[in-house]
Amino acid sequence: AMLARHTQGLHDCDVKGAHSLCVHGADFIRRKEALILDTYEHYANETAKRLGDDAQVIWLMEPDWHQYSAPTQRGGGLRQRTMVTLFGRMVARIKRHLPKAKISFDISPWVNDQEAWLRPFLERCEIDYMHTSGGRTLGDSTRVRADANNLVTWREVHRITGKGIIADTGYGVGGARGSADPQFDVAWYNETHLRDRIADGVIALT
Repeated sequence: AMLARHTQGLHDCDVKGAHSLCVHGADFIRRKEALILDTYEHYANETAKRLGDDAQVIWLMEPDWHQYSAPTQRGGGLRQRTMVTLFGRMVARIKRHLPKAKISFDISPWVNDQEAWLRPFLERCEIDYMHTSGGRTLGDSTRVRADANNLVTWREVHRITGKGIIADTGYGVGGARGSADPQFDVAWYNETHLRDRIADGVIALT
């Protein structure tokens, strides 16, 4: 996402405007797959140079990966099998330099059929953790996010994947500090809510 932002000026789907990843993201991937893979390898190589090739770094992979399969994409969304293959290639580029790296797969909480979306990745790719991106996650709810039609729960994702979840909590739309409802941040500081989310499979916060 950041590569598309810096090279093509594309912005997140939840930021207003037509020049977004929800429209042009899939086409960017089709045209720039080699650059994407080279970028992953570059960062993995640079990390290995500084921390050693035995570093157990956690890689929180591409945010909102599901959005590139959406029908809103110009030229059509990417097919799921294509996305599974590409994800595997990105992981392979990381593992080439950091064989002990841990890989985390992003949760798209608006995809209410998580089983159908996640299963092919879980079966064919190396995935160690799950994580959220974009902030605005709920510490005081069984649901990952309060947005309309985002019905996915923390416990559901943990049940389907068997993986611990890293919750991204600290900012709002487009990376803005805070959010319309400050409880998105404050709720995570409450011990009762933390214990409830730990029971649901959350293992860390960012």
